Amino acid sequence: MNPKFRFLVVLREHERGWGQKDFHADGFETLVEAEKSCYEVNSQNTAPNAPDYYIQARIITDPREFHLYESYMNSEPNSDNLKLMPEPKAFALPAPDPLEPVPVEYKVGEFIVRLRNPQDNLWSVSDGYSVLNVLGEWEYEPLNSNRTEEFLQRTRYSFDEAVRRAQEIQKK
Repeated sequence: MNPKFRFLVVLREHERGWGQKDFHADGFETLVEAEKSCYEVNSQNTAPNAPDYYIQARIITDPREFHLYESYMNSEPNSDNLKLMPEPKAFALPAPDPLEPVPVEYKVGEFIVRLRNPQDNLWSVSDGYSVLNVLGEWEYEPLNSNRTEEFLQRTRYSFDEAVRRAQEIQKK
């Protein structure tokens, strides 16, 4: 298993009457690359209802789960499966829809990496009750009006740093 990647995109086929199974996985160093890969696959699923057969991509963020997909890592996607998908289009992110919410949290193992300040792109790591500070300790998060500047400096990170810290605390 390649230790250089932090995100794993797993392809799963769904077939009515037969169930579902994973058949391919790719590792990515950044969330943007992983989301792009997912978008390329999932953007093909445009039917209003679930068709008889389709392929879905999902992102795995917990490195403890990567070994579950190791057998799919060095294989090419099943060409029979991919023939059933339309030809991929050149990748372009859709224009942001002001009515569509931006993803504001991601599950990293048992922890939540949550967008706290969209203007500054600051994220927190939460266990559902408290937030992780820079010392690696859990700290009660007061209401917005009671959060001091010092509290925010101790408990807010860039997205990559928040994911890294969530993965580190997961190992403990």
